[in-house]
Amino acid sequence: MFRCGFDAFAVREDKDIADAIKAFDDFTVQYQGAFDEPSPLFRRAALSASSASAKVLA
Repeated sequence: MFRCGFDAFAVREDKDIADAIKAFDDFTVQYQGAFDEPSPLFRRAALSASSASAKVLA
């Protein structure tokens, strides 16, 4: 969420802050392009697949 401008979060009193922070680990790959990774996931996946198949053929 930091990539789209969120830099603060409010957690309800009945929720554990450690669980809330841990939830950010659920998403390890960004699908959209941005300034830090311009290529969207589908392009990175296609590039990775084509380079992997090229290594197999070599």
